[in-house]
Amino acid sequence: MYRPGRGSANPFRCSACGNPQIRAFATMYSQGTSTAVSLKGFIFKHAYQKTWRQTEIAKICAPPQKQKLWPALLLIMLAAGGIFAVSTDFMSASLNSRVTVACFLLGWLGFYLVAYHFYWNLRHYPQRMNEYGRLHYCPRCGTVTRV
Repeated sequence: MYRPGRGSANPFRCSACGNPQIRAFATMYSQGTSTAVSLKGFIFKHAYQKTWRQTEIAKICAPPQKQKLWPALLLIMLAAGGIFAVSTDFMSASLNSRVTVACFLLGWLGFYLVAYHFYWNLRHYPQRMNEYGRLHYCPRCGTVTRV
């Protein structure tokens, strides 16, 4: 545990009002988010119901999210399906060339997005999580303090 030396300022105080009761963003998020699972059915319990609730302060204190890869992979699959449709040769020649160009552009866009999101998740996401772990909220004055 960190203990400041004599005469030095306590870093775990609010920077605006000096309140020592600041709370970490992760704590605010976890205390304001709840999930309940229950069984549904009158006589026979046949389905699960999942209820997820979150306070407004928990929405504000939410951690950063990783970039999702599935939209980019969907573009790649769409491009592959278009190339397969073109290769079956059921379209006219002019439409066939236009569809081929559009599929290649969609494929390149998908590959670019996969590479970008992968890079972001690998490089930027850990930095954002590190910054998120240092943020604290003061319930007295409502300011955010970076420790």
